[in-house]
Amino acid sequence: MEKRDVIEKEVTKGNNKRSYHDQKKLKSINNKLSKVEAQIHQLEIEIKDIDVELEINYDAIVSNPLFFDEYQKKKENLNLLMKFKIFKFESVTSTNDVAINLIKKEQKEFGCVYAGIQTKGRGTYGRKWISNKGNFFVSIFFPLKNNYPPFNEFSIINPIIISGVIKHFCEKKNIKLKFPNDIFVNRRKICGILQELITINSKKFLIIGIGINIVSNPKINNKYQATNILLETKKKPTIKEIIDLIISSYEKFFIDLNSYNYGHFKKRANLMALN
Repeated sequence: MEKRDVIEKEVTKGNNKRSYHDQKKLKSINNKLSKVEAQIHQLEIEIKDIDVELEINYDAIVSNPLFFDEYQKKKENLNLLMKFKIFKFESVTSTNDVAINLIKKEQKEFGCVYAGIQTKGRGTYGRKWISNKGNFFVSIFFPLKNNYPPFNEFSIINPIIISGVIKHFCEKKNIKLKFPNDIFVNRRKICGILQELITINSKKFLIIGIGINIVSNPKINNKYQATNILLETKKKPTIKEIIDLIISSYEKFFIDLNSYNYGHFKKRANLMALN
């Protein structure tokens, strides 16, 4: 056997490994989406069964003092799982600006705005967010309902949720948080978050702008450097994979609100804080 033959086999083997690894990640995302779809299907069945029972035996069903609360909760969960609509644009000034416009002028409540390019992307304190083409720019928005955590708690919740998304694509990497708005991989910035609160007709909405470096990163003029997913992993996730994972992560958070514990999020945040 010649040396060239050995090298070709080793390269092929390595490619197969990467391909298998990528397939596992894609399967993981699809599994999460399948769980959401299964939840929707199950809730639809349960609500339909309850509606049939109400027609047949109304008095007996409503005699349960917890019935209406439980029934309403199922409907709210179903509505939530089906509400996050995706709005895609080639170019915008800022995805947060588009989200604000959708809320104000089109009365949208739950949504996810994605753009290939931001011409006037912004970070915290009015700083300019450098939006290199090929990276990821999205804003997710929703109303702050009475049973949702207050605005200030989302400054901890959002980085924890988004760091889980980053961890999915940068597994085995050291993920840290620099509060209130930066996520780091191996002590280099990979993601920024901009949280904004607006009030429309006495109703509060939270808008979360998320910028993730996928294929390139800007130079940062401070003690921290920047990085990107491709540089860290030699792999490039698709925009759809990232959007699907972000939406499913927030949907899961809202579905599990009954077990929400701010102390748990605060503890995780402290453990992940960049020193």
